[in-house]
Amino acid sequence: ASGESLGAGANRLDPRFEVYPNPGGPAISFDFAVNRERIQTARIYDLQGRHVRDLVKTLGASAGDGATAFWDGRTDAGNDAAAGVYFARVRYTDGAVASRKLTLMR
Repeated sequence: ASGESLGAGANRLDPRFEVYPNPGGPAISFDFAVNRERIQTARIYDLQGRHVRDLVKTLGASAGDGATAFWDGRTDAGNDAAAGVYFARVRYTDGAVASRKLTLMR
């Protein structure tokens, strides 16, 4: 467990990241409007708020000042995550937090 609350301080309207395709699967991409050094954490949670996957490990640079991440539909343990609704939650180094609802299809 990450020790973070999924909903605490989350701003669902933060324009700094987008999720696509949504719904999507088995792979989902994340585009960030900030460089990866400004992203402190990027995680996937299930509907019960349980940590599923850490996306920081998949962060890469994109064109300009942005960053990209990729979720292959697996948990941190390497198991396939069940089809359903999840939340991506990002904490930036400036303290801002944003989340996006996403649907994983199989």
